[in-house]
Amino acid sequence: IFRMKIRPGAATGKSVGIIGAGPAGISAAIWLREAGHDVVIYDSCERPGGVLRYGIPEFRLDRKYIDRYEVILEEAGVAFRGGTIVGKDITLRELREKHDAVLIAAGAGIPRKLDVPGEEDANVIYALDYLKDPSAYNLGRNVIVIGGGNVTMDACRTAVRQGCDTTVYYRKSFENMPANAIEVELAREEGVKFALFEVPVGFNEGRAVMRKCENVLKPDGRVSTKMLEGTDHEVEFDTMLVAISANVDFDIFGEDKPALNRYGWPETNDSQQTSLKDVFIAGDFILGPATVVDAVASAKKAVAGILNYLCPANLKTKTNHEFHRTHNSGDHVSRNRAFPPDSHQERISFRHEMLVGLRPGRHNLHRRQPDSGERHPEPGPRRYRMLLLLEHPGNLRAEETRGERMVPHEPEKAGGVSEELG
Repeated sequence: IFRMKIRPGAATGKSVGIIGAGPAGISAAIWLREAGHDVVIYDSCERPGGVLRYGIPEFRLDRKYIDRYEVILEEAGVAFRGGTIVGKDITLRELREKHDAVLIAAGAGIPRKLDVPGEEDANVIYALDYLKDPSAYNLGRNVIVIGGGNVTMDACRTAVRQGCDTTVYYRKSFENMPANAIEVELAREEGVKFALFEVPVGFNEGRAVMRKCENVLKPDGRVSTKMLEGTDHEVEFDTMLVAISANVDFDIFGEDKPALNRYGWPETNDSQQTSLKDVFIAGDFILGPATVVDAVASAKKAVAGILNYLCPANLKTKTNHEFHRTHNSGDHVSRNRAFPPDSHQERISFRHEMLVGLRPGRHNLHRRQPDSGERHPEPGPRRYRMLLLLEHPGNLRAEETRGERMVPHEPEKAGGVSEELG
């Protein structure tokens, strides 16, 4: 990444406005510049990076990598408008007037609430807000974290580093915990405690009222939670960090409302183009809260759609911007994939899958069957980008981050911790 240079394509005279400077927005900006389009990124934060800078803790992702992407964007000629809230400082309609196409990749930045009485307590903090600047919060000694996803793991591991006695409360089992198993394992090794099958139902004079629950297997195979009446008990805390998911802000559309599907999300075609023909969406706006890998993959698909929309004739000839599918339908890397995979060979295949994303046309990587014995091509230093680091930074050795080769690191298993992601 420190040798990475973007070569803008021949100028097309077209411009694209991107809302959001996270993984999807950054990736899209790079690809669009390589295609010769002018690009302006609008973001509410002062610096680009999104969740990479303002969500993933620094002990998991060194900020020098995000700083480097900031330089790459600047050198590529991408304009950045930080501190700009679309819908307040500028409207989507105004952006559509300024640009030939708009990509919404703003991410899921609105914390989901518990919706229980007393949640407005000053000592109840949302993990997404906390992780933006942990040093700004005095959590006290006793911290409880509600949730079971990767944000929960980031929050509890950060709190432990601030000297807090930290316990995660989750309503299901380890096997059903959506967080990456390696993150759960590391949290336990670092001293985080876990209380399973418990959920907050209210507050009483600064104490959380927790209720025990059990898992119920539905006919379709999904696991739901059934709360058990008569099991309420109080838990003292200095700070509660809530990390139970997040929502996107559809107010960003303002008066330019796209057609919605039956779930209330913007209706799109295969190119992630909305009913507003010049407006595309990517990342959490189409996936819901998802991983960095998923966000980048969706940006890749949206950019292909934007290129086709802006310059359809150019896609009929070979360009430096070939977008191709790297996975079979339904076989993309997602949070529902077990990590680490079962075999040494499959681990390597899994990590190669995660590499594909930031540099389309530069990777000649294809999935192989774990039992085939076929060797994977080793990516050279110029081909090894930071996408893997962004997804599982704590699971890489130093030589991997330098891009020399990928050596699977076999973490020791902690008893009782499942390796299933969801």
